[in-house]
Amino acid sequence: MTLNGNAAITSNRATTDGGGIVSQTGGAAVTLNDSATITGNTAGRRGGGIFNWVGTVTLNGSATITGNTAGPAGGGGIFNLCGTLNGAVAGAGGNVFNDKPDNIVSACA
Repeated sequence: MTLNGNAAITSNRATTDGGGIVSQTGGAAVTLNDSATITGNTAGRRGGGIFNWVGTVTLNGSATITGNTAGPAGGGGIFNLCGTLNGAVAGAGGNVFNDKPDNIVSACA
């Protein structure tokens, strides 16, 4: 999946994983280019903005993930489960920011 330009994924809700985008197939790719945004999404468990399982998430240019919320497992912006993140920088001055309870969680178990 590729989002270009001013494309946005906003105000979605999932009861478990991936409020904005769920990438659950091994080898799947999610790419945000230019000023694409993922904002205001909610997941009941993990990955408010993006839940990535064994895939690749790439942020290019001024793409942002912000203002998303996840449940107790975390990853308000991105929950990365055994996947690859390219260009994702958490916190103030980064492109993944203001997500709760945290911007990025990476785990592999």
